Amino acid sequence: MPPGFRYFELVDDRTGRYVFWEVAITGTVLELRHGPVGTPGKHERETCASESLAQHEYQLRVDAHLAEGYREVADRRLDARTRALEAAIEADLDDATSYMVYADWIETLGDARGSLINAQLAAETDPEAAPRAAAFLKQHEALFLGPLAEHVGYDGAVIEPTWRYGFIRKAKVTVREQFHPTPASVFHALLEHPSARWLDELVIATADNTSDIKALVDVLAWTARPSLRSLEIGEVGERADPARDDDPHYWRRESADLSRLWTAVRGLRRLVIKGDPERLGSLALPRLAHFEIHAQELSADDIDAIASAASPLERLELRFRWPLGPDLAESLRPIFDGPLIRGLDHLAVTGVHRTHLAGTDGVCAAIARIPRPALRTLDLSHGQMTDAGAELLAASRLDLEIVDVSKNQLSYRGVTALDRIAKLVINDH
Repeated sequence: MPPGFRYFELVDDRTGRYVFWEVAITGTVLELRHGPVGTPGKHERETCASESLAQHEYQLRVDAHLAEGYREVADRRLDARTRALEAAIEADLDDATSYMVYADWIETLGDARGSLINAQLAAETDPEAAPRAAAFLKQHEALFLGPLAEHVGYDGAVIEPTWRYGFIRKAKVTVREQFHPTPASVFHALLEHPSARWLDELVIATADNTSDIKALVDVLAWTARPSLRSLEIGEVGERADPARDDDPHYWRRESADLSRLWTAVRGLRRLVIKGDPERLGSLALPRLAHFEIHAQELSADDIDAIASAASPLERLELRFRWPLGPDLAESLRPIFDGPLIRGLDHLAVTGVHRTHLAGTDGVCAAIARIPRPALRTLDLSHGQMTDAGAELLAASRLDLEIVDVSKNQLSYRGVTALDRIAKLVINDH
Protein backbone atom coordinates (compact mmCIF):
# COMPACT_ATOMS: atom_id res chain seq x y z
CA MET A 1 0.00 0.00 0.00
CA PRO A 2 1.25 3.58 -0.63
CA PRO A 3 2.75 5.23 2.48
CA GLY A 4 0.93 8.25 3.90
CA PHE A 5 -2.15 9.91 2.46
CA ARG A 6 -3.21 9.75 -1.18
CA TYR A 7 -4.94 12.98 -2.23
CA PHE A 8 -7.78 13.24 -4.78
CA GLU A 9 -9.80 16.20 -6.07
CA LEU A 10 -13.12 16.55 -7.85
CA VAL A 11 -13.35 19.82 -9.82
CA ASP A 12 -16.67 20.39 -11.56
CA ASP A 13 -17.09 23.94 -12.94
CA ARG A 14 -20.58 23.15 -14.22
CA THR A 15 -22.04 22.39 -10.79
CA GLY A 16 -19.61 24.48 -8.77
CA ARG A 17 -18.37 21.44 -6.87
CA TYR A 18 -14.73 21.59 -5.72
CA VAL A 19 -13.97 18.94 -3.13
CA PHE A 20 -11.10 16.75 -2.04
CA TRP A 21 -10.83 13.29 -0.56
CA GLU A 22 -7.76 11.61 0.86
CA VAL A 23 -7.08 8.24 2.39
CA ALA A 24 -4.29 6.44 4.24
CA ILE A 25 -4.00 2.95 5.70
CA THR A 26 -2.07 1.76 8.74
CA GLY A 27 -2.59 -1.89 9.62
CA THR A 28 -6.31 -2.33 10.18
CA VAL A 29 -7.05 1.42 10.35
CA LEU A 30 -8.26 3.64 7.49
CA GLU A 31 -7.68 7.39 7.89
CA LEU A 32 -9.99 9.57 5.77
CA ARG A 33 -10.26 13.31 5.19
CA HIS A 34 -12.70 15.12 2.93
CA GLY A 35 -14.22 18.54 2.36
CA PRO A 36 -14.12 21.66 0.16
CA VAL A 37 -10.81 22.31 -1.58
CA GLY A 38 -8.67 24.67 0.46
CA THR A 39 -10.13 23.72 3.85
CA PRO A 40 -8.74 21.32 6.48
CA GLY A 41 -11.74 19.10 5.83
CA LYS A 42 -13.35 16.55 8.13
CA HIS A 43 -11.23 13.76 9.58
CA GLU A 44 -12.57 10.24 10.07
CA ARG A 45 -10.99 6.99 11.27
CA GLU A 46 -12.34 3.49 10.59
CA THR A 47 -11.04 0.21 12.04
CA CYS A 48 -11.48 -3.01 10.02
CA ALA A 49 -11.56 -6.56 11.33
CA SER A 50 -8.23 -7.47 9.71
CA GLU A 51 -5.42 -6.00 7.63
CA SER A 52 -6.60 -7.84 4.53
CA LEU A 53 -10.11 -6.42 4.93
CA ALA A 54 -8.63 -2.95 5.46
CA GLN A 55 -6.61 -3.24 2.24
CA HIS A 56 -9.67 -4.47 0.36
CA GLU A 57 -11.80 -1.59 1.69
CA TYR A 58 -9.01 0.88 0.89
CA GLN A 59 -8.94 -0.17 -2.76
CA LEU A 60 -12.74 -0.17 -3.02
CA ARG A 61 -12.85 3.44 -1.75
CA VAL A 62 -10.13 4.59 -4.17
CA ASP A 63 -11.83 2.90 -7.14
CA ALA A 64 -15.21 4.37 -6.19
CA HIS A 65 -13.86 7.93 -6.03
CA LEU A 66 -12.01 7.56 -9.32
CA ALA A 67 -15.23 6.30 -10.91
CA GLU A 68 -17.07 9.34 -9.54
CA GLY A 69 -14.63 11.65 -11.32
CA TYR A 70 -11.98 12.35 -8.70
CA ARG A 71 -8.39 12.57 -9.93
CA GLU A 72 -5.30 11.95 -7.87
CA VAL A 73 -3.16 15.08 -7.62
CA ALA A 74 -0.45 16.56 -5.44
CA ASP A 75 -1.87 18.05 -2.23
CA ARG A 76 -1.55 21.77 -2.85
CA ARG A 77 -1.46 22.43 0.89
CA LEU A 78 1.93 20.71 0.99
CA ASP A 79 3.28 22.22 -2.22
CA ALA A 80 6.41 24.33 -1.64
CA ARG A 81 5.62 26.78 -4.43
CA THR A 82 2.08 27.35 -3.15
CA ARG A 83 3.36 28.00 0.36
CA ALA A 84 6.02 30.42 -0.92
CA LEU A 85 3.47 32.41 -2.93
CA GLU A 86 1.11 32.55 0.05
CA ALA A 87 3.96 33.75 2.25
CA ALA A 88 4.62 36.57 -0.23
CA ILE A 89 1.00 37.68 0.07
CA GLU A 90 1.12 37.51 3.86
CA ALA A 91 4.20 39.75 3.85
CA ASP A 92 2.16 42.50 2.13
CA LEU A 93 -1.59 41.95 1.95
CA ASP A 94 -2.03 44.90 -0.43
CA ASP A 95 0.53 43.88 -3.07
CA ALA A 96 -1.50 43.20 -6.21
CA THR A 97 1.45 41.60 -7.99
CA SER A 98 1.73 38.83 -5.39
CA TYR A 99 -1.93 37.96 -5.86
CA MET A 100 -1.52 37.98 -9.64
CA VAL A 101 1.34 35.47 -9.53
CA TYR A 102 -0.55 33.35 -6.98
CA ALA A 103 -3.69 33.39 -9.14
CA ASP A 104 -1.84 32.22 -12.24
CA TRP A 105 -0.28 29.37 -10.26
CA ILE A 106 -3.40 28.03 -8.57
CA GLU A 107 -5.28 28.19 -11.88
CA THR A 108 -2.85 25.54 -13.14
CA LEU A 109 -3.97 23.42 -10.18
CA GLY A 110 -7.61 23.70 -11.24
CA ASP A 111 -8.52 26.16 -8.47
CA ALA A 112 -11.29 28.54 -9.57
CA ARG A 113 -10.16 31.11 -7.00
CA GLY A 114 -7.35 32.00 -9.39
CA SER A 115 -9.94 33.21 -11.90
CA LEU A 116 -11.75 35.17 -9.18
CA ILE A 117 -8.52 36.88 -8.13
CA ASN A 118 -7.77 37.90 -11.71
CA ALA A 119 -11.35 39.11 -12.24
CA GLN A 120 -11.24 41.29 -9.13
CA LEU A 121 -7.77 42.58 -9.98
CA ALA A 122 -9.10 43.68 -13.37
CA ALA A 123 -12.11 45.35 -11.75
CA GLU A 124 -9.85 47.60 -9.65
CA THR A 125 -8.52 49.36 -12.74
CA ASP A 126 -11.38 48.84 -15.20
CA PRO A 127 -14.92 49.72 -14.01
CA GLU A 128 -16.38 47.74 -16.90
CA ALA A 129 -14.79 44.57 -15.48
CA ALA A 130 -16.58 44.91 -12.12
CA PRO A 131 -19.88 43.33 -13.28
CA ARG A 132 -17.99 40.36 -14.72
CA ALA A 133 -16.15 39.86 -11.43
CA ALA A 134 -19.42 40.03 -9.49
CA ALA A 135 -21.08 37.57 -11.87
CA PHE A 136 -18.19 35.12 -11.55
CA LEU A 137 -18.39 35.31 -7.75
CA LYS A 138 -22.14 34.68 -7.87
CA GLN A 139 -21.72 31.79 -10.30
CA HIS A 140 -19.26 30.06 -7.96
CA GLU A 141 -20.93 31.08 -4.71
CA ALA A 142 -21.02 27.49 -3.47
CA LEU A 143 -17.23 27.30 -3.66
CA PHE A 144 -16.31 30.77 -2.43
CA LEU A 145 -18.91 31.06 0.35
CA GLY A 146 -20.31 27.59 0.96
CA PRO A 147 -22.59 27.62 4.03
CA LEU A 148 -21.95 31.35 4.50
CA ALA A 149 -23.97 32.15 1.36
CA GLU A 150 -27.29 32.12 3.23
CA HIS A 151 -26.00 34.77 5.66
CA VAL A 152 -24.94 37.46 3.16
CA GLY A 153 -26.46 39.64 0.47
CA TYR A 154 -29.73 40.89 2.00
CA ASP A 155 -30.92 43.64 4.35
CA GLY A 156 -30.33 42.51 7.90
CA ALA A 157 -27.71 39.91 6.96
CA VAL A 158 -25.42 38.71 9.73
CA ILE A 159 -22.33 39.07 7.51
CA GLU A 160 -21.52 41.96 5.19
CA PRO A 161 -18.35 40.92 3.30
CA THR A 162 -16.11 43.14 1.20
CA TRP A 163 -14.08 41.24 -1.39
CA ARG A 164 -10.68 42.14 -2.78
CA TYR A 165 -8.23 40.07 -4.79
CA GLY A 166 -10.32 36.90 -4.47
CA PHE A 167 -10.75 36.94 -0.70
CA ILE A 168 -12.98 38.52 1.94
CA ARG A 169 -10.76 41.34 3.16
CA LYS A 170 -13.33 43.15 5.31
CA ALA A 171 -16.38 41.85 7.13
CA LYS A 172 -19.05 43.33 9.34
CA VAL A 173 -20.74 40.81 11.61
CA THR A 174 -23.95 42.01 13.26
CA VAL A 175 -25.42 40.26 16.28
CA ARG A 176 -29.19 39.99 16.07
CA GLU A 177 -31.39 38.42 18.72
CA GLN A 178 -33.62 35.48 17.79
CA PHE A 179 -31.27 34.53 14.96
CA HIS A 180 -30.78 30.85 14.10
CA PRO A 181 -28.19 29.49 13.80
CA THR A 182 -26.53 31.57 16.47
CA PRO A 183 -24.42 34.55 15.34
CA ALA A 184 -21.45 33.01 17.15
CA SER A 185 -21.63 29.84 15.04
CA VAL A 186 -21.90 31.89 11.83
CA PHE A 187 -18.96 34.04 12.95
CA HIS A 188 -16.88 30.94 13.67
CA ALA A 189 -17.72 29.58 10.21
CA LEU A 190 -16.57 32.87 8.68
CA LEU A 191 -13.23 32.83 10.51
CA GLU A 192 -12.61 29.22 9.49
CA HIS A 193 -13.59 29.69 5.85
CA PRO A 194 -10.73 29.73 3.29
CA SER A 195 -12.19 32.86 1.67
CA ALA A 196 -11.50 34.76 4.92
CA ARG A 197 -7.95 33.52 5.46
CA TRP A 198 -6.56 37.04 4.83
CA LEU A 199 -9.32 39.01 6.53
CA ASP A 200 -7.72 42.26 7.66
CA GLU A 201 -10.68 44.45 8.69
CA LEU A 202 -13.40 43.24 11.05
CA VAL A 203 -16.38 45.06 12.54
CA ILE A 204 -18.44 43.31 15.22
CA ALA A 205 -21.67 45.20 15.91
CA THR A 206 -25.03 44.82 17.62
CA ALA A 207 -28.36 45.45 15.94
CA ASP A 208 -30.26 46.58 19.04
CA ASN A 209 -29.94 47.39 22.73
CA THR A 210 -30.43 43.79 23.86
CA SER A 211 -27.95 41.96 21.63
CA ASP A 212 -24.90 40.52 23.37
CA ILE A 213 -21.53 40.05 21.68
CA LYS A 214 -19.80 38.15 24.48
CA ALA A 215 -20.07 34.86 22.56
CA LEU A 216 -18.41 36.42 19.50
CA VAL A 217 -15.61 37.80 21.67
CA ASP A 218 -15.01 34.25 22.93
CA VAL A 219 -14.90 32.90 19.36
CA LEU A 220 -12.35 35.52 18.27
CA ALA A 221 -10.23 34.98 21.38
CA TRP A 222 -9.84 31.30 20.47
CA THR A 223 -9.13 31.91 16.78
CA ALA A 224 -5.72 33.41 15.97
CA ARG A 225 -6.02 36.07 13.26
CA PRO A 226 -2.48 37.34 12.60
CA SER A 227 -3.56 39.07 9.38
CA LEU A 228 -6.20 41.24 11.10
CA ARG A 229 -5.14 44.89 11.04
CA SER A 230 -8.34 46.73 12.02
CA LEU A 231 -10.90 45.68 14.64
CA GLU A 232 -14.00 47.63 15.62
CA ILE A 233 -16.06 46.02 18.34
CA GLY A 234 -19.19 47.14 20.15
CA GLU A 235 -21.33 47.33 22.03
CA VAL A 236 -19.16 45.47 24.54
CA GLY A 237 -21.27 46.26 27.60
CA GLU A 238 -22.62 48.93 29.87
CA ARG A 239 -21.58 49.97 33.36
CA ALA A 240 -24.18 49.74 36.12
CA ASP A 241 -26.23 52.87 36.75
CA PRO A 242 -27.51 52.69 40.37
CA ALA A 243 -30.00 55.48 39.67
CA ARG A 244 -31.80 53.21 37.20
CA ASP A 245 -31.58 49.88 39.02
CA ASP A 246 -35.24 50.04 40.07
CA ASP A 247 -36.50 50.98 36.61
CA PRO A 248 -38.39 47.93 35.23
CA HIS A 249 -37.87 49.20 31.68
CA TYR A 250 -34.10 49.52 32.05
CA TRP A 251 -32.01 46.65 30.69
CA ARG A 252 -28.25 46.78 31.11
CA ARG A 253 -26.06 45.02 28.59
CA GLU A 254 -23.57 42.73 30.34
CA SER A 255 -19.95 43.70 29.80
CA ALA A 256 -17.52 41.48 27.90
CA ASP A 257 -14.02 40.63 29.10
CA LEU A 258 -11.69 41.72 26.29
CA SER A 259 -8.42 40.85 28.01
CA ARG A 260 -8.14 37.44 26.26
CA LEU A 261 -8.50 38.91 22.78
CA TRP A 262 -5.15 40.57 22.26
CA THR A 263 -2.97 37.47 21.86
CA ALA A 264 -5.24 36.36 18.98
CA VAL A 265 -4.95 39.67 17.08
CA ARG A 266 -1.39 40.82 17.70
CA GLY A 267 -1.11 42.32 14.21
CA LEU A 268 -3.73 45.01 14.91
CA ARG A 269 -2.92 48.55 13.82
CA ARG A 270 -6.35 50.05 14.54
CA LEU A 271 -8.65 49.21 17.45
CA VAL A 272 -12.02 50.82 18.19
CA ILE A 273 -14.05 49.74 21.23
CA LYS A 274 -17.62 50.92 21.83
CA GLY A 275 -19.09 50.36 25.26
CA ASP A 276 -17.76 49.53 28.71
CA PRO A 277 -15.68 46.34 28.79
CA GLU A 278 -15.66 44.24 31.92
CA ARG A 279 -11.89 44.23 31.60
CA LEU A 280 -9.64 45.74 28.97
CA GLY A 281 -6.47 43.92 29.97
CA SER A 282 -2.91 44.46 28.84
CA LEU A 283 -2.76 45.93 25.33
CA ALA A 284 0.24 43.92 24.14
CA LEU A 285 -0.23 44.93 20.51
CA PRO A 286 3.19 45.75 19.04
CA ARG A 287 1.84 47.39 15.85
CA LEU A 288 -1.16 49.29 17.22
CA ALA A 289 -1.13 52.90 15.99
CA HIS A 290 -4.79 53.92 16.51
CA PHE A 291 -6.73 53.22 19.72
CA GLU A 292 -10.23 54.59 20.24
CA ILE A 293 -12.77 53.90 22.96
CA HIS A 294 -16.33 55.20 23.35
CA ALA A 295 -17.35 54.53 26.96
CA GLN A 296 -19.45 55.90 29.79
CA GLU A 297 -16.30 56.05 31.89
CA LEU A 298 -12.97 54.27 32.24
CA SER A 299 -11.95 52.26 35.29
CA ALA A 300 -8.58 52.86 36.92
CA ASP A 301 -7.40 49.50 35.53
CA ASP A 302 -8.47 50.46 32.01
CA ILE A 303 -6.65 53.80 32.26
CA ASP A 304 -3.51 52.05 33.48
CA ALA A 305 -3.79 49.54 30.61
CA ILE A 306 -3.94 52.37 28.07
CA ALA A 307 -1.11 54.30 29.71
CA SER A 308 1.16 51.25 29.72
CA ALA A 309 0.22 49.95 26.26
CA ALA A 310 3.24 48.37 24.58
CA SER A 311 2.25 49.91 21.26
CA PRO A 312 3.61 52.65 19.00
CA LEU A 313 0.39 54.67 19.34
CA GLU A 314 0.03 57.70 17.11
CA ARG A 315 -3.68 58.31 17.62
CA LEU A 316 -5.59 58.08 20.93
CA GLU A 317 -9.29 58.90 21.17
CA LEU A 318 -11.14 58.83 24.51
CA ARG A 319 -14.81 59.60 23.86
CA PHE A 320 -17.05 59.63 26.94
CA ARG A 321 -20.82 59.08 27.05
CA TRP A 322 -21.23 60.41 30.58
CA PRO A 323 -20.36 64.01 31.57
CA LEU A 324 -18.11 62.67 34.37
CA GLY A 325 -16.78 65.43 36.64
CA PRO A 326 -14.10 67.98 37.48
CA ASP A 327 -11.64 65.24 38.51
CA LEU A 328 -11.43 63.87 34.95
CA ALA A 329 -7.87 65.09 34.41
CA GLU A 330 -6.78 63.54 37.69
CA SER A 331 -8.28 60.16 36.76
CA LEU A 332 -6.45 60.33 33.40
CA ARG A 333 -3.15 61.33 35.02
CA PRO A 334 -1.40 57.99 34.24
CA ILE A 335 -1.97 58.74 30.55
CA PHE A 336 -1.05 62.43 30.68
CA ASP A 337 2.07 61.85 32.79
CA GLY A 338 3.31 58.74 30.99
CA PRO A 339 5.58 58.34 27.97
CA LEU A 340 2.70 57.32 25.68
CA ILE A 341 1.32 60.85 25.37
CA ARG A 342 4.56 62.31 24.04
CA GLY A 343 4.54 60.26 20.86
CA LEU A 344 0.93 60.94 19.87
CA ASP A 345 0.12 62.74 16.65
CA HIS A 346 -3.62 62.91 17.38
CA LEU A 347 -5.39 63.13 20.76
CA ALA A 348 -9.12 63.31 21.43
CA VAL A 349 -10.73 63.68 24.87
CA THR A 350 -14.37 64.44 24.18
CA GLY A 351 -17.99 63.97 25.02
CA VAL A 352 -20.22 62.17 22.54
CA HIS A 353 -23.26 63.65 20.79
CA ARG A 354 -25.21 65.57 23.47
CA THR A 355 -22.90 64.67 26.32
CA HIS A 356 -20.74 67.65 27.32
CA LEU A 357 -17.69 66.49 29.20
CA ALA A 358 -17.05 68.16 32.55
CA GLY A 359 -13.49 68.84 33.69
CA THR A 360 -12.26 69.92 30.24
CA ASP A 361 -10.29 72.85 31.68
CA GLY A 362 -8.37 70.38 33.84
CA VAL A 363 -7.65 68.32 30.74
CA CYS A 364 -6.34 71.49 29.07
CA ALA A 365 -3.98 72.05 32.01
CA ALA A 366 -2.70 68.47 31.80
CA ILE A 367 -2.11 68.72 28.04
CA ALA A 368 -0.34 72.07 28.45
CA ARG A 369 2.18 70.37 30.77
CA ILE A 370 3.23 67.73 28.21
CA PRO A 371 6.97 68.13 27.57
CA ARG A 372 8.00 68.24 23.90
CA PRO A 373 4.54 67.28 22.56
CA ALA A 374 4.39 65.78 19.07
CA LEU A 375 0.66 66.48 18.74
CA ARG A 376 -0.56 67.81 15.41
CA THR A 377 -4.32 67.37 15.98
CA LEU A 378 -6.23 67.92 19.23
CA ASP A 379 -9.96 67.24 19.64
CA LEU A 380 -11.62 68.58 22.81
CA SER A 381 -15.12 68.93 21.37
CA HIS A 382 -18.35 68.37 23.31
CA GLY A 383 -16.88 69.59 26.56
CA GLN A 384 -17.20 72.38 29.10
CA MET A 385 -14.01 74.23 28.24
CA THR A 386 -13.95 77.88 29.26
CA ASP A 387 -11.68 80.72 28.19
CA ALA A 388 -9.40 79.81 31.12
CA GLY A 389 -8.74 76.38 29.61
CA ALA A 390 -8.13 77.90 26.19
CA GLU A 391 -5.57 80.32 27.67
CA LEU A 392 -3.72 77.40 29.30
CA LEU A 393 -3.42 75.69 25.91
CA ALA A 394 -2.45 78.94 24.18
CA ALA A 395 0.45 79.42 26.60
CA SER A 396 1.80 75.88 26.05
CA ARG A 397 4.42 74.54 23.66
CA LEU A 398 1.81 73.00 21.37
CA ASP A 399 2.21 73.55 17.63
CA LEU A 400 -0.95 72.13 16.08
CA GLU A 401 -2.37 71.80 12.62
CA ILE A 402 -5.93 71.51 13.95
CA VAL A 403 -7.68 71.98 17.29
CA ASP A 404 -11.40 71.17 17.54
CA VAL A 405 -13.23 72.94 20.39
CA SER A 406 -16.75 72.62 19.01
CA LYS A 407 -19.67 72.45 21.46
CA ASN A 408 -17.80 74.06 24.39
CA GLN A 409 -18.31 77.23 26.47
CA LEU A 410 -15.80 79.51 24.79
CA SER A 411 -16.18 83.18 24.03
CA TYR A 412 -14.62 84.88 21.04
CA ARG A 413 -11.61 85.72 23.22
CA GLY A 414 -10.96 82.07 24.09
CA VAL A 415 -11.30 80.93 20.49
CA THR A 416 -8.91 83.57 19.16
CA ALA A 417 -6.35 82.70 21.87
CA LEU A 418 -6.07 79.26 20.31
CA ASP A 419 -4.90 80.81 17.04
CA ARG A 420 -1.49 81.09 18.73
CA ILE A 421 -1.02 77.31 18.80
CA ALA A 422 -3.06 76.01 15.83
CA LYS A 423 -3.27 76.74 12.13
CA LEU A 424 -6.98 75.82 12.16
CA VAL A 425 -9.40 76.25 15.06
CA ILE A 426 -12.74 74.47 14.64
CA ASN A 427 -15.45 76.05 16.76
CA ASP A 428 -18.89 74.88 15.68
CA HIS A 429 -21.46 75.80 18.32
